[in-house]
Amino acid sequence: MLDILINVGYDNIEKANLYNYKIEADWNIIAKTNIDTLLGNQLGNFKSNSVKYYINNSINFIYPIILFDNKLFENYKTIDFDAELVEYIKNKKCRIVFIYVLEGHFNNIEWINNLCQKYSFDKDDVVLITSNLLNFNNYNFTLIQYNYFGNHINFLPMFKLDKIDLKNYQNNYNKFLNNKNKLHFLCFNGMARFNRILMFNELNQNEKLINKSIKSLRSDKKNYYYDIPNWVNKLSNPGVKLNTKAHLDCFVNIVTETLFNTDSIFISEKTYKPIYMCQPFILFGNPYTLKKLKELGYKTFDKWWDESYDAEININRRFDKIVNILEQISEWDMDRCFEIKKEMRDILIHNYKNMFKTDEIYNLFNILKTDIKPKNTLI
Repeated sequence: MLDILINVGYDNIEKANLYNYKIEADWNIIAKTNIDTLLGNQLGNFKSNSVKYYINNSINFIYPIILFDNKLFENYKTIDFDAELVEYIKNKKCRIVFIYVLEGHFNNIEWINNLCQKYSFDKDDVVLITSNLLNFNNYNFTLIQYNYFGNHINFLPMFKLDKIDLKNYQNNYNKFLNNKNKLHFLCFNGMARFNRILMFNELNQNEKLINKSIKSLRSDKKNYYYDIPNWVNKLSNPGVKLNTKAHLDCFVNIVTETLFNTDSIFISEKTYKPIYMCQPFILFGNPYTLKKLKELGYKTFDKWWDESYDAEININRRFDKIVNILEQISEWDMDRCFEIKKEMRDILIHNYKNMFKTDEIYNLFNILKTDIKPKNTLI
């Protein structure tokens, strides 16, 4: 990994590529997110320079296009590249790399196919890295479905490819396994979305569930908190960072994911927080998300409750199935929850360790590799 070099080319080294297309998120004007900060450059794998520099010196590079939403696909029929860049791509010296990983909305295969047809690009000339893990068909470019939030753990101050960081975190699970919970459910919700409103209201109004949870829901004007005695952090959304105490206080995490429709499978940091905290979870997101987690090496909890909700396409029926599970769990006392969590111990440890595997990051960096770093040099 240390020898992988990824040369990154920009039309203007001071600005994101396609800057004139106005597709950059407003918040990124300050944050300045780029491929280095998204994927991590702690080991010096990324080296940036101008497109002109790389072409003039006959150096291989990638041309990154960072996407924050669907503005590019919705507002433009296509994009125009400089003729010299196009020629360089056709000579296999450069690849266009779309990076759309912070959200799971991507479903624009035809748009990129049309771009490839417009310039007669080969399949390996254009790369899309997406965190939408839904199976796609009929794409004429290189598709990399990347479990972004499982590989870049944004709620921990660590980088998975840093061996020291990895060593410090790999065996932390023991401190999360032996506590007795005080409440049944934890359900932190950020921005109000349909699935989150459904769940938040159910926890507040269902007589079997009242006073058995820590929960939150954010709106544009204020945050609402219920069932949190002496809560001192009422001015900030507890979903933004990892609240270890809340996780340890609650038996099950009800994860209301960002997306919940059938056109994506998107797994955000919301799912990885309970995995890190060795906490069982019930996932109210896209259909087949549990199935995808299993494909990624994780184990779930169908030994203790019915997980058929994962395959239910209709969101209302999926919600009803989840509520049935919650009502069953609500009847368990805290001693039984503690005993069941002991039964889950091997699965919780397995999931924790699986989260710190690095194979997928290594594979991505190898695909993007443009060169090998010279030995005994700093980049």
